[in-house]
Amino acid sequence: MLHAAIVASPSRDKVRSTRASASKVISVSSGYLCLLGRNSLSVFCALSLLSLSGQIFRFVYGGHVASAAFIVILHRYLGCSSGFHRMGSGMARKIAGGLGKQAAFALALGCLLLPVTSAPRAEDATAPPVAPPMSPPCDVPAMDIAAPATLPNVTQALQKGEKVRILAIGSSSTLGYGASSKDMSYPSQLESILEHALKGADVVILNRGVSGEMAEDTAERIRSEVALRNPDLVLWQLGTNDALARIPPQDFEDTVRSTIRWLKENRIDAVLVGVQYTVRLARDANYVAIRDSLQKIAAEENILYVRRYDAMRFIAQTRANLQLMAGDNFHLNDLGYRCMAEHIAHAMIVSLFVKRMRPAHN
Repeated sequence: MLHAAIVASPSRDKVRSTRASASKVISVSSGYLCLLGRNSLSVFCALSLLSLSGQIFRFVYGGHVASAAFIVILHRYLGCSSGFHRMGSGMARKIAGGLGKQAAFALALGCLLLPVTSAPRAEDATAPPVAPPMSPPCDVPAMDIAAPATLPNVTQALQKGEKVRILAIGSSSTLGYGASSKDMSYPSQLESILEHALKGADVVILNRGVSGEMAEDTAERIRSEVALRNPDLVLWQLGTNDALARIPPQDFEDTVRSTIRWLKENRIDAVLVGVQYTVRLARDANYVAIRDSLQKIAAEENILYVRRYDAMRFIAQTRANLQLMAGDNFHLNDLGYRCMAEHIAHAMIVSLFVKRMRPAHN
């Protein structure tokens, strides 16, 4: 009945009366916010009244004034602790009491029924998984980890409830040289993180790291390993040994690019995990060229690139006392591998639910 009265064409007296009613309802809304506190039920009840008054304001005064009314109420709510708003709450008590049984019944009905019929149940939520928070030692800005890119084959496997098979391949950083045990290598830790974040998913990561290996040799192994294992995704950690061996950046780029395209042709997702950061190599021109080459390849081939160099540099510059390196000051220790696993997991999970604006080039 109230809704019908609102949408009907009002007379001048009715408009005047409606203005007064709207003012009263808004006062009660702000009053209830202050009186009942800031718990979720109290806010819901008060905003239910605000929704009704918003309809009245929108019809009588127009949308701009209705928006302004909402801002006023929000301002009053945020200032409930001040003396002025305590006085306003006292006035609201009187106004609320003067509304009578009908207003009290409407408020009670809204608070009792609407949460039951409108609020979604937690177990029915289908929101996609989010990347788990990084541990304090490993926490870095998202922009220093990766730019999201689609992983269509992994996404499809997850949607079908199939096992996700990942081939982790590369040099000593993949093998886990410098870690206290095989379980502390980045592939082992990454498998655990992914299964925890992607609840119910069966993730299997095969570690095929070889110390000292360069990209050209790894590219040959990728083809044979793919034929044997048929993975959904290849995690390729590379670049550091090529830079140290002074492999020309163009030769390195040609090797990596041709392998990425071969993986695409075989419907296998690819992720490039870049060079590590060390102060000793930060100003080496060839090292920087290889690092930049990886970023260029990933951007042009539309694949995920984990900016390992940037993430490690951020940690080194903001947590000088944190040691990610083993005793040789070149290979990673257990914490270094933990951070590497967390950063790759973050990049992958974010990318699993990204819709790319442009199609990937095969």
